[in-house]
Amino acid sequence: MRSQSGISELFSIAYMDVMEASTLSPHLLLIGDFNAHLRQTGEPLTHQFKHLLERFSHLSTPRLNQIQHSKLNTAGHCLLDLAASIPLIIPTGRGTLAGDAGQATFFGYSSTTSPSRTEHVAMNAELYTRCQGIRVVQKVNTMDHKPLKLHFCTGNLNHIDMRLPTHMRGINHEQKLVWKDQAAKLYVNNLVSDSPSLNQLYFLK
Repeated sequence: MRSQSGISELFSIAYMDVMEASTLSPHLLLIGDFNAHLRQTGEPLTHQFKHLLERFSHLSTPRLNQIQHSKLNTAGHCLLDLAASIPLIIPTGRGTLAGDAGQATFFGYSSTTSPSRTEHVAMNAELYTRCQGIRVVQKVNTMDHKPLKLHFCTGNLNHIDMRLPTHMRGINHEQKLVWKDQAAKLYVNNLVSDSPSLNQLYFLK
């Protein structure tokens, strides 16, 4: 288990990465297992976040939370601080607007494990206005976490080629994208040689 200072250091690295990404694109979307428990907290009242509170007044209200005995932990504090300083909106527990009622995503492999919410999403305001739903995918039995599924209203995208590549395969009558062997090896080699990204991957596991 990481120390509080170790967790804070990893989020500091993530913050610098997100800040760099914000110089490349006006749209930011973070999603993953942050090991962050948010409980029913609202957003930190930072100067950067003030205009978002004026635009989305419901962000100042407590979050919905379906997890009993959940407490705000170090990773939760860090995630809230990161989002507020960019600023980004974390829709966890924001109810009918995005369909997220603070459902559990971590269940463990043991029946004695207490479910918790560790997966979260953070996005800029423009993406938030287009977010139509966030739900936990329950029909996943191969791991102890349940993934999140996001639904965005994108408008007219006729100028974008949305066709699936030829190496797409059908599984259980559903379409699924599959790694090309060469592409998978290239991705792993690049990841292994990138120490900051590798450290973040270990943290998010």
